[in-house]
Amino acid sequence: MSYHFRVFDRSSADGLFSLHSASFEVIIGMNGKLRDDSTDMLFQGILSLKNLDECYALFEDICTIAEIKSLAQRLQVAAMLRGGKTYTEICDLTGVSTATISRVNRSLEYGADGYKIVLDNLGIEEIHPDKHNHDKTGKESDK
Repeated sequence: MSYHFRVFDRSSADGLFSLHSASFEVIIGMNGKLRDDSTDMLFQGILSLKNLDECYALFEDICTIAEIKSLAQRLQVAAMLRGGKTYTEICDLTGVSTATISRVNRSLEYGADGYKIVLDNLGIEEIHPDKHNHDKTGKESDK
């Protein structure tokens, strides 16, 4: 979408109104660098999956286990932040770094509302994960 504006302001030295024009393009709710035909095909493919087993099959083929675990952890962090958990509580409960928690929080506050949409669609207000120690790959460890 493109918009053209005319703005009047009183910033001139003589106190009179002056006219400024500007044009800009708006991409609503979508990063313009992200959207392309291959990404559309990926998302359409995900939307075509009929059940959890089909999701596991696709994601196991296109992602590493660590990537899947990382995505799942971010959604878990979003739910915990939404439920009012502090960075320290989330860190202790999940083993997720404060940098990741901060990134998820920034998306919750200023992002495209993707986390909100998914959590709302799933009916998740807050989650209470078991306390486990995790290594960098998301695998449980015996620490």
